[in-house]
Amino acid sequence: MEFTRKSSLLGVAAAGLLALGACESNNIREIPLHKLTTDFVSFGNGSVWTYVKQGDTTVKETVTASNFMTGSNRYDEVQNEFVAYDLKSNLNYDIQVRAESGLKDPIDRIVLVTNTDVQLVYGPLFWCNGSDFTGNSGDTVNFFPTYMVGDTPFSNVIELRPFNDPQFPPLYKSIAISREIGIVKKEYLNGDAYLLRSYKVMK
Repeated sequence: MEFTRKSSLLGVAAAGLLALGACESNNIREIPLHKLTTDFVSFGNGSVWTYVKQGDTTVKETVTASNFMTGSNRYDEVQNEFVAYDLKSNLNYDIQVRAESGLKDPIDRIVLVTNTDVQLVYGPLFWCNGSDFTGNSGDTVNFFPTYMVGDTPFSNVIELRPFNDPQFPPLYKSIAISREIGIVKKEYLNGDAYLLRSYKVMK
């Protein structure tokens, strides 16, 4: 299946332009993304992370951020902010990161969409109200001031655990994200786990 991020973003942009043309009011309510959201999930082009498979010491996966896009959509008298980009993997498990501020309430919606070359897997999906994160539809989010990845400690980490629906099983058992660093651990439902070895982030 071809990854459809660009076409979906074009559709979002077109919808935003149509809404902009239909609304002539100067009383626009702007709803930006929370800083907490961007600290955890917004990384610019050229950011690179390398991972080792748990139980091994050789780098198995290299992930690079690309196609970074930020902007806003306007619906009637509300204008919200979005960020979208790809995490391109040499293992062909690309992740698209999408974050969008709310339209009615200042609650950001963040979703990770993984392209496995067989299907698009949506999730985990989580929310940010500016002070903490919560899961959606059975997905859980736990915060750790210190989180061990192998022998390496990371600070300010959220661990996302997708709901394991037997009819629609998730791809991941858990994903751990460190503030200002990115994904530090990915554990797949089949038991494979990838641990962060090195990183270079661009903001």
